[in-house]
Amino acid sequence: MNDLKQILTLLSADSPSATSVLGYAQTLAETLGKPLTILARSDPATEALLAKLQTDGTLKDPENELVRVGKRMVPEVIQRLGSDCSSMVIFDEVQRLALFRQTSFSRLRRLMEHLCAPLIEVQYPHWPIQSILLCSGGLPYSIRLEKIVMQMAQSLGAKVRLLHVIAPVTREYKLANEIHTHWQDFLEMDTAQSEHLRNALRYAQNLGVDATFRVKHGPVRDMIEEELKMNEYQLAAMGSTYSSTSLTRLYRADMTALIASTLKIPLLTIRGSEDDVYE
Repeated sequence: MNDLKQILTLLSADSPSATSVLGYAQTLAETLGKPLTILARSDPATEALLAKLQTDGTLKDPENELVRVGKRMVPEVIQRLGSDCSSMVIFDEVQRLALFRQTSFSRLRRLMEHLCAPLIEVQYPHWPIQSILLCSGGLPYSIRLEKIVMQMAQSLGAKVRLLHVIAPVTREYKLANEIHTHWQDFLEMDTAQSEHLRNALRYAQNLGVDATFRVKHGPVRDMIEEELKMNEYQLAAMGSTYSSTSLTRLYRADMTALIASTLKIPLLTIRGSEDDVYE
């Protein structure tokens, strides 16, 4: 996995899922062959939890780096990461809520605009990871996400389902109407998004990853949730900062956050760039 150098996980005693998230992070780091850094909040309750985990053997690898951070751990974590795009951060719902409470980021897409590190929120750990749902809008912003997912799948021996949702047409454009009418054949169409998705599948093929494509037509959130309910996935991946700095952010729902609020499996999100390309 060339794009990922290490895994960081947050640990605080006020999180009911602290132990299970730590176990998930340790197992993922071991499977991917990456070093793990545990960022533990410096308070008596978390110190007591650490002592228990070390005694009962939950902290598996003594070579894992253990770093104490302040009580307001989230701003320290963000400052520590800075522009580091090669460290994956694993956290749970309690820490996500603290993320918004302790910073000025009111939406997940605003956080992603400031952090380029891959983020995994774990509410309910699922292991082993055998099947990954990768939601892509077919834009350059999705390339980093697609590459990381394919690289992870290669190391995990997991299958990937690449999902693209075509939303109902809201304006009368020739191309939009054509896609709306022939949406089942979207992958074969001569559009920039179709070419992008073909490149993503080609990238997976070059890595030896079993990746398949599915296109759905309808409201984006409904289609993603339908796909998640109809199939057994252990990891979902989605998110980009497309429209994060435009006027659309004032009225368009933060789709990644909406899905995360009801998701029962870990969710991977990554900030992308319009300059990313498939080589």
